[in-house]
Amino acid sequence: MSKAAPGALEQRSRAMRSESVVLDAIAGEAEVAVEDVTTLAVGDVLKLDRAIGEPLQVRMRGGGPVCSARLGALQGRAALQLI
Repeated sequence: MSKAAPGALEQRSRAMRSESVVLDAIAGEAEVAVEDVTTLAVGDVLKLDRAIGEPLQVRMRGGGPVCSARLGALQGRAALQLI
């Protein structure tokens, strides 16, 4: 990795502050047959590969894991607390 000119890193950091990224919180994964997906309805339950108390995995959209989080609520809305 080459050394950046003095102040270049700070300039890039400042420019990135206004950028947005999409984070996805992954509660778990389930393997479901395609024919079952076509019949899913409101109220159906899928068994995930994680316990309900385990931390969620947070990923940057299109990328790998970034951190873990706990599901919670803030001012009556669903929220994630990064851990």
